[in-house]
Amino acid sequence: ERAELENFRRRMQREQAESIRYANEPLIRDLLPVLDNLERAVNHAHGGGNGQPLFEGVSLVIRSFLDTLEKYGITRVGAKGELFDPSKHEAMAQTERADVAPNTVVDEYCPAYFLHGRLLRPAVVTVAKASGEEKKTEE
Repeated sequence: ERAELENFRRRMQREQAESIRYANEPLIRDLLPVLDNLERAVNHAHGGGNGQPLFEGVSLVIRSFLDTLEKYGITRVGAKGELFDPSKHEAMAQTERADVAPNTVVDEYCPAYFLHGRLLRPAVVTVAKASGEEKKTEE
């Protein structure tokens, strides 16, 4: 019985390790066509032309990539125009802007990504701050 129990324990550990090792296989398998399409776009760009077919091809690949991410619960969230939220935005710069309220995101360098509602990466943004004249009138 002891030997059977030990063999069972080892088999379960081996299966668990293998399961963890190959857990990302479906995601990777679904991303491979995106890579193939990117390579086709680059090869097509070597053919010359005015660049419009390359632009359209890469745009389609981006859409395909985002669709694949959404299939696995990854969502992309834009931040431009929102109030700055340090829990989901990372401010890289501040700029004086009279046309928007202070602490409003005015530029977005990288969008935020969430995995099933959990933040994977914050959005990298520029935030508006009050202009010098507004600060003087507020004091």
